Amino acid sequence: MKAKWFILYAVMVTGLGSCIGEDPANTRLNDEVKLIDDYLMNTGVTDRILYINNYGIRIHIHEYGEQAPPHDAQEVTINYVGKRFSDGVTFASGVFTDKVQNLTPLGFEATVRNIMTGSNVTAYIPSSSGYGAAGTTGVPPDEILIYDIFFANTERTPTEQAQFVNDSTAIADYIDENQLNLAYYVGDIWYAIDEPGTGDNALPYDVATIDYKLSLLSDPGTVVDEGTLNETSIFGLIDGFKVAVPLFNEGTKARFIIPSILGYGQTGFQNIPSNANLIYEITLTTIHK
Repeated sequence: MKAKWFILYAVMVTGLGSCIGEDPANTRLNDEVKLIDDYLMNTGVTDRILYINNYGIRIHIHEYGEQAPPHDAQEVTINYVGKRFSDGVTFASGVFTDKVQNLTPLGFEATVRNIMTGSNVTAYIPSSSGYGAAGTTGVPPDEILIYDIFFANTERTPTEQAQFVNDSTAIADYIDENQLNLAYYVGDIWYAIDEPGTGDNALPYDVATIDYKLSLLSDPGTVVDEGTLNETSIFGLIDGFKVAVPLFNEGTKARFIIPSILGYGQTGFQNIPSNANLIYEITLTTIHK
């Protein structure tokens, strides 16, 4: 099945015209987006394409990572090769290890922020999100950029890592004390499948309908929230869902525990306190393709 996703920076939307806009100021961007789209179509790349609408970026996803995407102040390690769209000549390559907000150019940063850690992708970046009219060493003015990216690792901040250690200890103790069969551990979450579904697993950029119940590890007997997420973008949910839901296929009933740093973190949310570890029971009712 062909899959395309439409994303506006970190917020999912439901559609995309081929053009960014009709304002004359966007003429170059529109033209470059058309060049990229025509190239992808002509080379047979019609599947697993992620669109970052406001930048005109197209990301061809070769392999999906299983770890959460990065956030400000987290350090990322990226293996990359940068090529010119016009002639395929490599202008830069290597390994980048730094905070995600220090990635340049803008389109490169936007790409990394919107893919799961561990992903292998090729990004097509219009010149306005690349090096623009000025260009740079090895890149002429107004050049579309192609980046082959392997997103090797995201390193949490020391504060986040200390909290994660506390979270993990509390969760492991809870599982052990209650003799739970949450035997699987992927992407820093613990989970169990109670009833398997059918078909292909969800993908991080799919839209899904999910029934859920939420309890806190500190008070597992009390349901603090329950309901249905109707036709909701998985990538628009908390990091723990971005990791967990792609582990399941349609119809799956599952339980998983999310450490606080993949949930609502230090800020909390409504009746969820800060640094709360989350217990979810879900049914992945529908994956909307």
